[in-house]
Amino acid sequence: MPQGEGYGYRVQLEQQNEQGRAFNTLLYNAPWASYQLGYSRNGETDSTLLAMEGAIVAIGGGLHLTRPIRNSFVLVDLDNVPGVSTFLSNQLIGRTNRQGKIIIPNLIPYYGNQVSIDPDSVPENYLAEGDSLLIAPPFRGGGIARFTVQRIQNFIGTVVLQRSGTPIIPALGQLTLQRGQETVASPLNRNGQFYSSDVGGLKPLRFSEGIQPTQGALALSMR
Repeated sequence: MPQGEGYGYRVQLEQQNEQGRAFNTLLYNAPWASYQLGYSRNGETDSTLLAMEGAIVAIGGGLHLTRPIRNSFVLVDLDNVPGVSTFLSNQLIGRTNRQGKIIIPNLIPYYGNQVSIDPDSVPENYLAEGDSLLIAPPFRGGGIARFTVQRIQNFIGTVVLQRSGTPIIPALGQLTLQRGQETVASPLNRNGQFYSSDVGGLKPLRFSEGIQPTQGALALSMR
């Protein structure tokens, strides 16, 4: 039976005192429950079994449906990024839901369980900072594995300086943007256009040709 989502089966045949017995079971692990469909024959008697097991856990400010929890568990949180493949000890468990979350049941308590994600399954407009964490939850308790995911936004813009009512195009220069201690530089083409990734929160710092924004009004046009 897979540790994560998937199917499994079990077939058992016995012969005792000239009487045959057969047991057949189909198992399915869904993200929110485990299902079992069984058929058995003991001599002339037939029987069928249909069972479902699951759990509801409260963690991270919400309620989550999951498969049965017999030891410990962890909530993997990717901050609203869905469809990311999640692993426990390099075994695929499932994918994050629409809220970017997934519950992984049956971790080993008080032990460093390796929880990881597949960076290739992260959407192209997001960047994950790290892909593996060690989680040691308590017995019958849970932990939270938060992976920092940053949304990438690409911009194409035009820089125009206004000095005494006259527009100035800083052609073939370089625009430097700053956010906190981080600086991002982008060359300007002949039309003063630049390209940059994730300029949200960035502020103009300087131009390579020495023109300072304080010397005139600066206009940034982005699309």
